Amino acid sequence: MVWGGQRYYVGAHPGQTMTALDTFRKALLMVHAPEKDQLEAVEMFVEALQREIVLGAPDAAATVQNINKDLKQLFSAEGGAHGVLLGLRVLLALISVDYWTFPLKISFFYNLAKGCLPSEDRTVVGLTAECMSSIASASTARDGGLISTSIIEEELRRAHEWLAAPTGQDGRWFSACCILDCLLKAVPEVLASRSDAQNYWHPVWSDNPRDQLVGVAVFKTTIDLSFPEEADTTGVFNRIVAKIFEGLKSGSVPMVCGSLRCLRELLDYSHGQFQTSDYRALVDSVLDSCDLPNEMVQQIALEVLAKMSRHYEDLFVTAYLDETLAKIAKLYAASGTSHDAAFAALSEICTSLSPAKIEPHVATLAEYVRNAMDDPPLRRAALQLLGLITHKCPSVMEVELVGEDWNTFLRRGQVADNYFDVIETIIDAVPSLKKEVTGISREVVHEALQTRDVESVINVLTGIERVESCIPEDVGACHTLLEEHILPLLAHDNVVLREAAVKAGLSTLRGAARLVDRGVPSPRAGEALKNAESPAGTGLIPIVPASTRVASSLAVPTPRSPNAAPNALKPVAPDVTERYQFMIGMLTPIVDLAVVDMDAAIRHAVLAGLDDADELTRLC
Repeated sequence: MVWGGQRYYVGAHPGQTMTALDTFRKALLMVHAPEKDQLEAVEMFVEALQREIVLGAPDAAATVQNINKDLKQLFSAEGGAHGVLLGLRVLLALISVDYWTFPLKISFFYNLAKGCLPSEDRTVVGLTAECMSSIASASTARDGGLISTSIIEEELRRAHEWLAAPTGQDGRWFSACCILDCLLKAVPEVLASRSDAQNYWHPVWSDNPRDQLVGVAVFKTTIDLSFPEEADTTGVFNRIVAKIFEGLKSGSVPMVCGSLRCLRELLDYSHGQFQTSDYRALVDSVLDSCDLPNEMVQQIALEVLAKMSRHYEDLFVTAYLDETLAKIAKLYAASGTSHDAAFAALSEICTSLSPAKIEPHVATLAEYVRNAMDDPPLRRAALQLLGLITHKCPSVMEVELVGEDWNTFLRRGQVADNYFDVIETIIDAVPSLKKEVTGISREVVHEALQTRDVESVINVLTGIERVESCIPEDVGACHTLLEEHILPLLAHDNVVLREAAVKAGLSTLRGAARLVDRGVPSPRAGEALKNAESPAGTGLIPIVPASTRVASSLAVPTPRSPNAAPNALKPVAPDVTERYQFMIGMLTPIVDLAVVDMDAAIRHAVLAGLDDADELTRLC
C-alpha cells in the first residue's frame, strides 16, 4: 500500500503490520490536506481495519472504541469545518465495513452526520446527504430496514420542517432537498408511498438559483417514483399541474422560472394525461411567459414550447405553431436573447412534427438558417436545423436550396463539427444536388485546411475520415490532398489534430484505392511519381517511388474458377500495377511518421487503420 509517498505493509505479523489505529491517527493529520490526499489516507485506514477484522485481531474492539472517540472529536467544535469534512469522508468509508455491532455503529454514525445540517457549505451538505443515503441503504440490506425506517422518519420530519420555513436561510431548503433527493434514490421502495411533490414548491419557487435547481432535482426524482407504468396517477398529476399553473400565473420571475423548469420535466412523464383544457391553458401561459424581461425565463419557455409540440400535434399546429414561431422570431431579434435557444426550439419542433405539418413553414425555417451564415457561433445550430428540414421535406428543399445565397452559406465561415453530416444528409435526401453540394464540400475542405484555425482543421479532417463525398474522385487529387495538406499536419504540436490527420490520411488512401480498383484514370499519378520528393523545407519523409519498394510482379487476387489451381493469381496489367505502386508510395510516409509518434493514440490509430480488412490491407 502506498500512502504519502511511502509504502506500508498491512499484514498479520508484527513488524510488517501498520495497525488500523495507526493509519487512522495518520489520517487525522490530513485534516487540512487536499481532498485527494484525505481520500488516500482514509482508504488506507479502512483497508487496515478490514484486514484486522478478517484476521481476528485481539485488539479490534479497542481499536473501534478509540476510533469512535476520535471521530467525535472531528465533528466537535474543536475539529472545525475541516474536521467535519474529513469526518464525513471517514464515515462514508466505514459504512461499508461490517464490524462491531451493526445497529450501534449505524446509530452512532447517523447521530454524527445529523449534526452537520443545515449548512450553507455545498460540500458538507453533499457528503452528509450521501452518508444518510448510504446508512439507509446499508440498514435496508442488513437488518431489513429496522434502523433506516426510524432514520427516514426523522429526516423526513426535519426536511419538511425546513421546507415549511418562509425562507431558506442557513441553507435549510438546500439541505432538505439534498437529503430528500439522496434518500429517494437510495430507498425508493420505502419513500415512494410517502413522498409528495407539493412539499418542495418553496425551493422550486425560490429566488436563489441554487435552491431552485436542487428543488427541481427533488421534483424530478419524485415524479420518477410517482408515475410508474400502468398505474393510475391522475390525482398526483392534476395536483402538480395545479401548482405549475399557480407559479406561471403569479407574474413573479422566480416562480415562473421554477414552474417552467418543473413543467419541462413533467412533459417527459405525462403519458397523455393532459386534459385538452389544461393543455391549452398551459401553452397560453408559457407563451405569455416569453414576454417577461428575463433571458433565462425566455430560454426555458422556448424549450418548453418545443416539448409541448409532441403532445396534441394537430392542436398545436392548428392553434399555436404560428404564434410559437412568431415568439421565436421576436426573441431571436431581441438583443441579449440566446439565439442558440431559438435554434434548439426550432429543431425540437421539426423533430416532433410530421413532414406534412412542417412543409408550409419550410420557407420561414430556411430563412433562420440563411440569417445565421455570418454568425460563426450559430453555424452548428443552423446546420442542424438545415439537416432536419432537408431530411423531412426533401421535395421542398430541392427547390429552396437552389441559389447563390445557399452556395455562399455552405462555403462561408468556420466549419462546424456537424458540417459534413449535414452535407451527407442533403446528398442522400436530394440526389439531384449531389454534384453541386459535393463540389462545395470539397472546396470547403481545401480552403479550411489552409487556415490556422485548429478547430476548423480538426472538423475538416474528421469529415474526410467519415464522409466519402469529401474525398476527391481522382487519384492524383488524392495525392495532392495528402501531400500538401494532410502530411504536414503530422508534425503539428496538437495531438488531437495529429490523430485526426492520420485517420483522414488513411481514409483518403482508401478512397484512392477504390478509384484504382475501378480503373479510374489518373493523368496526374505519373507526374506525381516523377516528382515524389518532399517539398523543400517541409521536413517530411519523401514519397518514395513505388518502383523502389514493390516488385514489378505485383499481383492481386481474383475470383477463382472451379478448375483453378489453389492460390491462383492473375498478373495485373502494367498501368494497374503502376497505380498500385503509386498508392504504396502515398501510404509509406503516413506509416513512417505515425508509428514513431510519441503519442500512443496516434500509433494506435495508424495500426488500427492498417488492421482493417479493406483496401489498405491489400496495399500492404
